[in-house]
Amino acid sequence: MAMHLVEVKTLHGYTINELNEIINSSKSKYTRALLSAVIMRYNGIHTNDIMSTLCRTRAAITTYIHKWNEYGINSIIDNRGGSESSFTDEMLNDLKDVVLSKSPETFGYTRSSWTTALLAQYIEDKYGKSYSQEWIRQLLLSLNFFFKRGQYKPTTF
Repeated sequence: MAMHLVEVKTLHGYTINELNEIINSSKSKYTRALLSAVIMRYNGIHTNDIMSTLCRTRAAITTYIHKWNEYGINSIIDNRGGSESSFTDEMLNDLKDVVLSKSPETFGYTRSSWTTALLAQYIEDKYGKSYSQEWIRQLLLSLNFFFKRGQYKPTTF
């Protein structure tokens, strides 16, 4: 039994020439690959040939075409990886100030020094947004804050 070929159901009101113009004017590799796959498949080119031409996997080609069929021109927007951070500049400045000049005891915490877990708790308490300890650690490193783990120092009698 032969494998069912994925097909472009409609061009959503665009012509091939209009789609080619979008490809030529786009700086996004994702947009160019998606529209190229759609045009090639619409013209009856086999998926294997599209794969070798665009250097993409079968899964990528079928995903492009399924997205095009479902979303039309909105599918050319590359939503992969990354988003806008919900961590504001106000929060960042507050975090710097807290780490540099305030003790956790000031805010009612039982510790005398800041940890990433405690900073994450502070941000959640103050701003109502939750961040992981690792994210807080990475943020502190990007701000050039470094720490050294406490070392055991035995006392001599």
